[in-house]
Amino acid sequence: MNQHHALFVAFHVPPEASSSGVLRTLKYVRYLDDLGWRVTLLSLAVDAYDATDPALDSQLPASCRIVRTRYLNTKRHLSLARRYPALLALPDVWIGWLPWAVAAGRRLFQSDPFELVYSTSPHATAHLIALSMARRTRVPWVADFRDPWFEVPPEPGAPNGPLFRRIDRILERTVIESCDAVVTTTAQLRDMLRLRYPTQPAAKFTTILNGYDEKDFAALPGETRAGTSLVVVHAGTINAEFRDPQPFFAAVRRCIDAGVIEPDRVRVKFLGGGPFAESPGLKATVAQLGLEEIIEFVPRLPYAESLRELARADLLLLLQFSPDTSGLVPAKLYEYLR
Repeated sequence: MNQHHALFVAFHVPPEASSSGVLRTLKYVRYLDDLGWRVTLLSLAVDAYDATDPALDSQLPASCRIVRTRYLNTKRHLSLARRYPALLALPDVWIGWLPWAVAAGRRLFQSDPFELVYSTSPHATAHLIALSMARRTRVPWVADFRDPWFEVPPEPGAPNGPLFRRIDRILERTVIESCDAVVTTTAQLRDMLRLRYPTQPAAKFTTILNGYDEKDFAALPGETRAGTSLVVVHAGTINAEFRDPQPFFAAVRRCIDAGVIEPDRVRVKFLGGGPFAESPGLKATVAQLGLEEIIEFVPRLPYAESLRELARADLLLLLQFSPDTSGLVPAKLYEYLR
């Protein structure tokens, strides 16, 4: 039996598959097992997830236990005529998970004490759950930030009134000042938090970059692509705010018109593009540019299958640009570079 025991509070755990964030937690758990740590994952009932990939479950070590709880989603359960009180969605719409998670964590500590609490965001509610657990148990707490808690300017669609911004700042400050260590996915995010909280020791903030697991690629069969077309692949969600493919579409059209690209020798695939990929407006743009035979939107694929698509591509496309995302590194970039 493993020597040490840690509690991980995370929304994105297998089989959740809507975010690459699930891989960060999955790989932590998988390789901590080799270092003598068994992990209990505290998460929500599986029906909270919009997308799942059951194959991810098989990567969890036998020592890992998942404790799932009930929850309330403010948008899903408290909306009236598609509107809901924004104050009940701070720091996010999953705040209704907190009471059940805290109760489950307390019961777990009584029956199987843990020596460390780790929480990861998004979603920030996980940090508030961990805050409560750390205060009750007095064990060390590591807060992992995959993205900023709040952004300046705010992320499109996020509550943006002075009251919301003030509450978010208070909550983030409470977490940063209460936890024992802060981990970020980029050096820029680490430095931003250091500057925002100068009274905290600089050594409290550290960066653990995202990456890739060579074992995931070793399982891929040797692929030889048939055909002569240039295949371009983009993996993951797209949106109109900072991952908008429409300028790329326009560039493809200009290249075709200039004779740089032969239209029957290029194909572009978007894997798991999300709601924006299925939107009538984006499809109309593709049609207006005459790219229907070139651009293909593929529904979300299991992780292993998406890696096979990346391996077969000639070019891998990365879309990300806005002032608030300039310092963030999408997890898929590491898989692209591999």
